[in-house]
Amino acid sequence: FGVFNTIKFSVIAIVAFPVIRFVHIHTTSERMNVRKKLDIFDSHVHLAWNDKMSKKIIETVKEENINILPVSSNVNDMEKTYKLANKLNLKFGLGNAYMNPSKKDSMKAIEILNKYKNEISIVGEIGLDFDLNDDLHEQKTNFEKQVKFAIENNLPIAVHLKGRTNSVGRELLKRWNFKNDIILHNYNGDAKETAEWLKMNNVYFSFGNQALYDDYQHVVNSIKLVPMKRILIETDSPGFPTRENLGKVKFDEQTPTNIHYVIDKVSKLKRVSKRRLINRTNININKILK
Repeated sequence: FGVFNTIKFSVIAIVAFPVIRFVHIHTTSERMNVRKKLDIFDSHVHLAWNDKMSKKIIETVKEENINILPVSSNVNDMEKTYKLANKLNLKFGLGNAYMNPSKKDSMKAIEILNKYKNEISIVGEIGLDFDLNDDLHEQKTNFEKQVKFAIENNLPIAVHLKGRTNSVGRELLKRWNFKNDIILHNYNGDAKETAEWLKMNNVYFSFGNQALYDDYQHVVNSIKLVPMKRILIETDSPGFPTRENLGKVKFDEQTPTNIHYVIDKVSKLKRVSKRRLINRTNININKILK
């Protein structure tokens, strides 16, 4: 009886293994096809970080069918961002978010913005960050010049505000009477800050890799508060690694493929399907960029 059972189960295993293997391959293939069909939009990518990462990011987005919004972060990469985005036929943002701006750099940034004002889709990345520079006056001056450019040219803005600069930036935008759409890039405000921003109907919250870390519970709470019609998703590539990539991929070698981790987390927190989140964030970003 024992020998018979051994032979019997061996035959079943031999017959079943190809079936199980086929089902596994089919399921994996099906998941890959679904991923490729989804029209994902990463709303914040530094395409002109360096030549190596420019190439890697372009390869990634083509392979995985990810749309991106290229933005610049300092006066030195504004021209290159324009050239790469134009070559790829992408909407793009230009801005000088450098937190130690010289008057020369601030003037140069406005000069470049004026040069491409008929082609820019958004002014960004711009903003404030006291952790990098406590000289609020210089930061504010640089920020104000670019916000006023956006007002004059009826453009939205992508804003970097971190920690206590959330409240300062919000009050400045109110004082300057900014009415166009605002993307709060890589948003990290707590529930109290979020409630204040939500009072402004022109504000969108772009959530990124911070939502994946256990010590960013305040970001998780904010995601739960923000309605779907005000949410965007991003990676801030090639910087800011995901929790899964921490220690495995260098800080400045991340790619937009990380957007899948963000989609997983945000869709679970909002209790919606990945497809619904992707569709809604696409609607939101296209409304902003027009």
